[in-house]
Amino acid sequence: MIKATLKAALLFAWCLLHTTAIAQHDSLSNILTNDLVVHPLRVDSFSTQSGFTGTDRDGIERSFTTEAILAAWTHSTTTPASLVSSSMIGESLLIELTDGQRLRVLIEQSNDPDIILGTRIDGGQPVGIPLDRVLTIQRQSNTDPEPSDDDLVILTNGDRLGGFISSVGPSLVLETDTNERTIRLDLIDTVQIQNPRVYTPGIYIHTAIGERIRVRDARFDQNRLLTIIPDDPIHLDAQDSGHQLESVLAAMERKPEGKFLINPTTSDPISIVPAFDRDWIPQPVTIVNSWAGPESTAIKIPSPAGVRWKTPAGSERLSVTIRTEHRPWTDNETSLIAIDSSGAETVIWSARLTSESGFQDINEPVPARTVAIEVRIDPGNYGPIQDRVWLLSPRLLVNGSPQFE
Repeated sequence: MIKATLKAALLFAWCLLHTTAIAQHDSLSNILTNDLVVHPLRVDSFSTQSGFTGTDRDGIERSFTTEAILAAWTHSTTTPASLVSSSMIGESLLIELTDGQRLRVLIEQSNDPDIILGTRIDGGQPVGIPLDRVLTIQRQSNTDPEPSDDDLVILTNGDRLGGFISSVGPSLVLETDTNERTIRLDLIDTVQIQNPRVYTPGIYIHTAIGERIRVRDARFDQNRLLTIIPDDPIHLDAQDSGHQLESVLAAMERKPEGKFLINPTTSDPISIVPAFDRDWIPQPVTIVNSWAGPESTAIKIPSPAGVRWKTPAGSERLSVTIRTEHRPWTDNETSLIAIDSSGAETVIWSARLTSESGFQDINEPVPARTVAIEVRIDPGNYGPIQDRVWLLSPRLLVNGSPQFE
């Protein structure tokens, strides 16, 4: 799929994602409950023990226990001034672990080649991370992984080196078939290590500097300052009383036992079929915007077309917001269709969309044995003109545990 990088496209997607009924005001956070319904909430308090409390748009007091929530996120993601003004962010590296945690760390010399030793820049807590739990090490958090059978080191000048990474400290050691290379970290942009992903249930806290930390407990005060107790032995000085972060809470996700949440449209479509009398359509455009349980996307699909995405076994419920562009000639029939392994189709949702349709919030069960979901756009009264349909923040709840490729 084509990644939109133009500033105008990003701005347009941002507007689409932030003008829905669930995000009218910056002061509203969003609570995603187990039934995939998003509840706007002006949050007064939060802790992993008691959940979220606050008031909704109508001023009614609401509370949500942690067990009733799959995710929560806010638009208050400003990086703390104290971290921006220091040199630590520029000098630190973002380490992603196999369970999805991300830690921004100043890497130090380690006496054990199997352990990455360092200090988290937010809170100053020491960490000791086993090398076999590391997926990536990056200077930026928006770099997509590259296909590779070997560990991969991408230098700041763009050179790519493959091999086996045997240790990471102020310098990285890369073993190849012919030699061993020692490379200073300041010359490295990205590191990829071929460790398998794992699914670890628990509560994960996202902060404004891109960290994602699994926690045993977390809470914030009236200024939204976070205090956390990590739930991982990699944190070498975790205190039962917790330690305070400088970053505000950007998001919280709960990974439950026996279920998981995905966005199926972050993968490439398995088929794109022009409809009516067309033999070609432009590729859908996907714009990844922000974390919103899971990563939020805006997808523009030109009509008429059918675009199909693979879904995992055990898919249970789908939620998505669909909208069309406000143009006088906008007129189409848009359907969400579930396809099983035999090719049989079941219509999950269908509606006639015009320029007056606005946003269509869809939350429907997915039939058993579904293997794919298709968005099908058929022409309306004006024929096969280039109507554009946007899919906003698709979410799929699945029974079981994710199978990583």
